[in-house]
Amino acid sequence: MAIPRVKVEAPDFERATVACAAAIEKGDFVSWETNTAVLLDAVGEDATFIGYAITQRNTSFDEPDRLVVGKVGIVEYDSTSATYDMAQDVMYTSENAVVDSTNGGTALCWSNEYKTTATRLEVYVNAPLLQKLWITTAL
Repeated sequence: MAIPRVKVEAPDFERATVACAAAIEKGDFVSWETNTAVLLDAVGEDATFIGYAITQRNTSFDEPDRLVVGKVGIVEYDSTSATYDMAQDVMYTSENAVVDSTNGGTALCWSNEYKTTATRLEVYVNAPLLQKLWITTAL
């Protein structure tokens, strides 16, 4: 598994509180659970998806409990080998990986390129457009 690569960070972001034990890397998908940002780690967590990590989160940092979460941007992730069309729905499949969601899955983002037999894919993330959830507590 390769690490995600943030290619375009849009100025649409928020600072989120992070659970103490969470290790979140730049580009990781992030969800909002029990009033904290956590690593998205299950397909069924799409309802709590809030975006991708712009900053890393590590306990050795000065502010280990804060994370900058991008709501809109272009990020490159691992993908299940397939042909992807531009703007095709893709969904979370495993840590930092996406798969085609046209067979009944719930889209979290969209392909940002046309590729055949792709194992890495640029995706367009726009959490507010999904109209799922965004942080409603004070940050």
